[in-house]
This record gives sequence, C-alpha cells and structure tokens, in this order.
Amino acid sequence: MNNPIECEGLKPCRCPGCGEKIDAATAVSPDVPDGYRPSVGDFTVCLYCASALVFEKTRGSTLLSLRPATIADINALDSSSKRDISRATEAILAARARRRRN
Repeated sequence: MNNPIECEGLKPCRCPGCGEKIDAATAVSPDVPDGYRPSVGDFTVCLYCASALVFEKTRGSTLLSLRPATIADINALDSSSKRDISRATEAILAARARRRRN
C-alpha cells in the first residue's frame, strides 16, 4: 500500500461504519502512484473497521467526503479492484485480531 496522504480536498469526516475520524487516505491498489489524490467514485477502506468506502462530492462544497460502498458499487468494479479491496479489508481485520490477542 502507498503511504497515507493528507488529502487536500478531503473533508475530515467520521467513518460511516465505525465513527472514527478520517482525514487522510491510502490507495488500496499497489498500482496507484504515491501522491495520488482521490477523485469522486474512488474507493478506500477504513483502517479502523475495514469498511469499504467511496469518495463523493460534499454537498455545497468542493471537498470530498466518504460514504459506505453499496453492493452495486462493488459489483461495478473490475476483478482486480475487487481483489485489492478484499486484500486491504482482510489485512485490516487480521491486524485488528492480532491486536486483540496481545
């Protein structure tokens, strides 16, 4: 995964899945170059709860916000993108399980 970036244009918000504050993003695909800025429709995964999220325009603003990914959103992805999101989700859940054991 790429390094987290503070997203110019990302409205600091709460994850719709767990309520944790999100103010930066990391690309889930290894094919995304460092420094990439997310766009409307791009996916990310919450590092706290592993929810798949989609960037969208914030109403009345030029900033991006996040919403939960729908089944339709996920079904519209190509197989490589689905695999990237699945791997990111699995890695986050595995890390959370290890922390609970310690």
